[in-house]
Amino acid sequence: MLHHHHKAARALELFDFDGSGSLTLGEFQAMALTLTTKGKTKGKHRVEGEDVVSEMFAAADTNRDGLLDITELAAFIAS
Repeated sequence: MLHHHHKAARALELFDFDGSGSLTLGEFQAMALTLTTKGKTKGKHRVEGEDVVSEMFAAADTNRDGLLDITELAAFIAS
């Protein structure tokens, strides 16, 4: 789990644009688009990809506060 925690900390370092210590949906979407080639597609496929990312975010946001903290992000990475 420490390895996943380290990856989560690195993701926060790179994608927590507002410095809050957690990821918003928009920041999570930026991370997902950066880490996949789906972000390079246009039109319908990109919209579908954003829907999937939104669903992933909602599943990872276990305390339902609209943010992913380091614990939630590490658990998501581990899954």
